Amino acid sequence: PWAVKNNIGYLHRMTDWAVQSGMNYVRWFGAHDWEGGLSPDNTPDYFAVMEHTITALASRGLRSQITLFSRYSMVGNKDEEYIRQWSDIINNHKNEVCLVEIANEWNHLDNGWSDSEIRNLGIMFRERGKIKNIELRNYTTTPLSM
Repeated sequence: PWAVKNNIGYLHRMTDWAVQSGMNYVRWFGAHDWEGGLSPDNTPDYFAVMEHTITALASRGLRSQITLFSRYSMVGNKDEEYIRQWSDIINNHKNEVCLVEIANEWNHLDNGWSDSEIRNLGIMFRERGKIKNIELRNYTTTPLSM
């Protein structure tokens, strides 16, 4: 998303390299708190940028593997609202997205999600988008059966 928003030439160079190397998807973070990171709260056009990232990669022959969030503190009590928005976007781009991960290392000490919160967000995501052809990763101790 950073390259889509700030340096499309960088995105083109990266995608050219990826395709020439035989790759067919790119893993990227929707929201993260590392340098250059975007989040729904600090980027006014956040969801437009996320959708543009999916379509920009697809236009270069690459699908998206998206990790929606890196930290609970970035979404807090808006996680359900953001999941609904993400679900709507991805539902409109099912053929361009190969995998969705709700949260990176959700059970890490820096995060604050519980097993049930992550499981419920996954269920909400799938039900809202009626998404069946996209793998939804959930690293809980019990399987996520949907």
